[in-house]
Amino acid sequence: GKIFSVFPEASSAILERAGDAPLTLDMELVTHIKGLAAHDHSEFTDLVHQRIARAGVVIFTTHSSLMPLLDGAKLPLLTTLHVKNFPVSRRVQGIQSPLCAPALRRLVLDVFIPFTSPNLRCLELLIPDQLSSTVIVEILRTTPLLEELILASRRGSTALSPDPSSRVH
Repeated sequence: GKIFSVFPEASSAILERAGDAPLTLDMELVTHIKGLAAHDHSEFTDLVHQRIARAGVVIFTTHSSLMPLLDGAKLPLLTTLHVKNFPVSRRVQGIQSPLCAPALRRLVLDVFIPFTSPNLRCLELLIPDQLSSTVIVEILRTTPLLEELILASRRGSTALSPDPSSRVH
């Protein structure tokens, strides 16, 4: 019961069958389904708003309407978050408080979102120009289990993957 349907009319049955299992909310998949009516996309967005607390995996691209859901959110089941493909000129509005996701292990961001995730193992971050090095140092300080760090800018990227037996401190 981990996969949440992109078909809103089936959501009740899927949620019932899923029981208490974490959900996968994949907005990227929704945007690639041909023939999905605009009202279906809107209904799925509404379902994401209602079920975000049960999310184990959240994936979305260029859907800034979902960004406010992450502002100060407490997502205890979230293990994977991908926020990708934001246009260069887009600025994230309304993210003031850190996302709290204690079970988060993989975080892929094309836009910076403040977060608290002490169990994070993998971070891929497209560094915005305005992000200071002190923020990156603070991320490293607060993610002692981090094993893989990929920092990229629009001008290039750097992959830092320490020996799996070591930890970033």
